[in-house]
Amino acid sequence: MHIAELVGRSLLLRAEDSDLREREERLADEWRPAAALYHFSTRLRSADLQLSLDAAEIAAGADEAAESFVERHGPPPGHFHSVDRPRRVTELPLLPKAGGLYAALADRRTTRGFDPRQPVALEQLAILLYEVFGCRGYAAIHPDVVTLRKSSPSAGGLHPVEAYPLIRNVDGVEPGLYHYGVRDHVLALISPLEQQAAEEAISQVAAGQTWLGSAGAAIVLTARFSRSFWKYRRSPTAYATLLMDAGHLSQTFYLVCAELGLGAFLTNVVDAEAIEERLGFDRHAEGALAVLGCGVPSAARSPLDPEFLPYIPGKTGI
Repeated sequence: MHIAELVGRSLLLRAEDSDLREREERLADEWRPAAALYHFSTRLRSADLQLSLDAAEIAAGADEAAESFVERHGPPPGHFHSVDRPRRVTELPLLPKAGGLYAALADRRTTRGFDPRQPVALEQLAILLYEVFGCRGYAAIHPDVVTLRKSSPSAGGLHPVEAYPLIRNVDGVEPGLYHYGVRDHVLALISPLEQQAAEEAISQVAAGQTWLGSAGAAIVLTARFSRSFWKYRRSPTAYATLLMDAGHLSQTFYLVCAELGLGAFLTNVVDAEAIEERLGFDRHAEGALAVLGCGVPSAARSPLDPEFLPYIPGKTGI
């Protein structure tokens, strides 16, 4: 292999490649090699996965696909797990609760069909962004270090996950790509879009999942790596905490959407390349983790949404 080819593949750096050298030094200083390998090798790109079917087409072939999958791989492991030969089993009282948080937990679900004509109210979006991502308090732990309190936990109180709303249909908000500014509780417009272009952008960042494009808004979750790695420098668990943070925020998002009467979705099947290109990222400094979305649920059930029957512990047999 010629030297020019090694340089072209970034396996060798030239003396004048200061940007690449700085990037290498940052990776070596902050990242664990295994974490960097996992993150950069598992990023999906548009060439890797682009779903072009709509929900109805996928649902039409779902039974046949499921039968073929089970025939090839067998049935899944059982729903419920129990230990062998326990020393003792204590039956617990079943105490169903209603209202408030318990109602939100019961209503929490993934929505795959939205009414494209019904906008999300500005007040709903404002509540959602503040309750999920907003800052509720702070504590000074050093003259140069302040930790924040939010509604979801974050490793080290660092809260490195950022929210970039992609607005398609929200009352009083121009369609486009925004950043949610936590400091002042504001939407900062990055690039305006026509409504149809916003729908296409949501489908694109969700790797071609076109049935999500009718959501009123999608929110791209990204991680500012240096924010976390400043404290957890080359830690073997630092990258995992970023994924956990995204998970915490996603559940909070679902619960607030349930309380507001909005449908919600989460997907980590995202076109990282498209997202990071739209946002102009240095991908070694900030990267896409997942996409959340919300909107007014469609009156007709999506063919991708299963119909759940009630389950009672100890009595329902499945």
